[in-house]
Amino acid sequence: MISCLRLGRLAEATTNIHLGAQGFDATAFLLLTLLDEEGPADSAAGLGQMVGLSRQAAHQALERLERDDLVRRAPSREDRRAITWHLEPRGRRWLEFLRGLLGDVEHRLCRAADAGAVERLRDALPPPIRLAGYDG
Repeated sequence: MISCLRLGRLAEATTNIHLGAQGFDATAFLLLTLLDEEGPADSAAGLGQMVGLSRQAAHQALERLERDDLVRRAPSREDRRAITWHLEPRGRRWLEFLRGLLGDVEHRLCRAADAGAVERLRDALPPPIRLAGYDG
């Protein structure tokens, strides 16, 4: 059987390969997931904090997603000077595709591991990854 550490490394590498083949990275996937699960976000800084990014890095990642029509920014209803970030329908479709793709990767990796290793790996995942659907 495969160890928990090796399973984690395989999962990370395989996930990055599959996301990269679609032109995405884990950050983009997590940002799309947060907008889908939590709804519109009041700031790039808040989203960035949830996935471990600086305000500037989060803003740059969101701008890339915006250029691809996956998210959009709009004036805040409470403060017209502020903006909110929204998941676009195209972003939701991509997210569903990526979730299916990564679910298949997870299923194949889990078949290679014993149940204990899979549970230990899931327990060790940071909250943003669990939010993205990797908590079983």
